[in-house]
Amino acid sequence: MDVLRIGASRDRARLDLLVNRRSIERTIEARVRAIVEAVHRRGDAALIEFTRTFDGVRLSPDRLRVSPKEIEAALASVPRGLLRALRAVKRNIETYHRRQRRASWTMQGRSGAVLGERIVPLRRVAAYVPGGVAPLVSTVLMSVVPATVAGVGEVVVATPPDKRGRVAPAILAACALCGVEEVYRVGGAQAIAALAYGTRRVAPVEKIVGPGNIFVMIAKKLVCGVVGLDAPSGPSEVLVLADATAEARWVAADLLAQAEHGTGREFAVLVTTSKRLAEQVRVEIGAQLDEMPALSGVRTRLERGMALVLAPTCPRRLSSPTRLPPSTSRSSRATRGG
Repeated sequence: MDVLRIGASRDRARLDLLVNRRSIERTIEARVRAIVEAVHRRGDAALIEFTRTFDGVRLSPDRLRVSPKEIEAALASVPRGLLRALRAVKRNIETYHRRQRRASWTMQGRSGAVLGERIVPLRRVAAYVPGGVAPLVSTVLMSVVPATVAGVGEVVVATPPDKRGRVAPAILAACALCGVEEVYRVGGAQAIAALAYGTRRVAPVEKIVGPGNIFVMIAKKLVCGVVGLDAPSGPSEVLVLADATAEARWVAADLLAQAEHGTGREFAVLVTTSKRLAEQVRVEIGAQLDEMPALSGVRTRLERGMALVLAPTCPRRLSSPTRLPPSTSRSSRATRGG
């Protein structure tokens, strides 16, 4: 990984590519549209076909949904320390979202008309939980708990299976703790289509929430209007601004945090005025990648969206420099999505 210099003619094309990159390629959108339309037309048959094609798993219609026994077994198999952590996080999320809950109200206008708002929870909502490079257990909690606090009648989860057709035990344990009994071992654009339009085995929902890769994001865009959606997200982006006093290993870890998504379209950039720091971070990234075997396969893809940028020193100094708290004084995240 090279260190790019702002103002250097040889680095201009590379910097322009980073700044002006396209997040959605038309060829991918065409592929996703075909998947969504196939699931809409053919239902479970298409869902099973795409799971075999993309996940390498052969499912029968009755295995699309995770059985209650599998959920119970997962809850019993995860470490007790993890369960304690999940319960604590769940309580924190519940406490926060209870403060957001709104109530219906009415008033009588001058003409005698009754005005107001009626807050009615949705009947059925789906949470999409990524599970490719790493099972995002936090997504279960952050998606399901607000829905249950709001009073949603049914909350279902869809998440891709591993190569053996199993859902990560930690994800199933989190579902159990949140009271989710309906879990589908399907992922990608095909899962979004099934949740939106419904199949024989998957009942449609009124809203889909949760992050995902570019296939999931495009699929959500295509079914917008058929179902409600949360805000569009991704690809993930992070910009780290650091000076010569920054700790290289912390900066490298901040940049590599995007690797957990593993799509190859993440955007992680360091901007610094210190050539020494840039070189140290470059070395640290290589060292930390070697210690992350689960992510070693995305090294090449990461380099397409990861850059170390050396900026000229600003000629003007702040009269009263702002001191950041210890947890953020070494590097600060300027922007992040996904």
